[in-house]
Amino acid sequence: MPQPLQRLRGSPASATRAGAERDAAVVLFIDEHQYVREEQLAALIGALHSASQDQLPITMMAAGLPQLVGQAGRAKSYAERLFEFVPMDRLDPEAAGAALRVPAAKSNVTFDDAAISEILAQTLGYPYFLQEWGKHSWNLTDCSPIRGNDARRATVQALAELDASFFRVRFDRLTPSEKRYLRPWPNSAGDLIARGTSPTVWGGGSRPSRRSGMC
Repeated sequence: MPQPLQRLRGSPASATRAGAERDAAVVLFIDEHQYVREEQLAALIGALHSASQDQLPITMMAAGLPQLVGQAGRAKSYAERLFEFVPMDRLDPEAAGAALRVPAAKSNVTFDDAAISEILAQTLGYPYFLQEWGKHSWNLTDCSPIRGNDARRATVQALAELDASFFRVRFDRLTPSEKRYLRPWPNSAGDLIARGTSPTVWGGGSRPSRRSGMC
């Protein structure tokens, strides 16, 4: 086994024992976990499994795209027994509306019903997109309440920002052949809206393009 992976196998136990000396547990927080290479993922899962068998106070909270479940299972067959996989999907209309209204209310700002309807129609409750539309709606309004027209103007800015950052970063991760595969597809989040499709439900694609987060 390569030396870095050997160190990774021993790290959870070492960290936990150091924490135990201070009467503390250890929690690993990992985001974008789907980008961890399979051999590294296998080493991490193996280390946590060993720590669990030794009843050491350590756990992990990780976030990633849906394919992470399959990646973990391929890395170690017992991963499904070691971890609890909790799906986090789009918010229902009530929760999505609250995600916009509750933080704004702390600053004495409200969203009217037309604004909420416009934002939910564009985002379909996808949490990151709710943040983007909420941010741009907030920045474009001069006073409370934030109205439907503010949300419609926010759509233009939110789509432009998604194209320049969110989707662009994922596109740049693709190989040349994967980029050619995607050429016939919509060119931007704005194209998806024009076709009557939310960016949140754009699906399909090859396994590599899904793995990159592009689809």
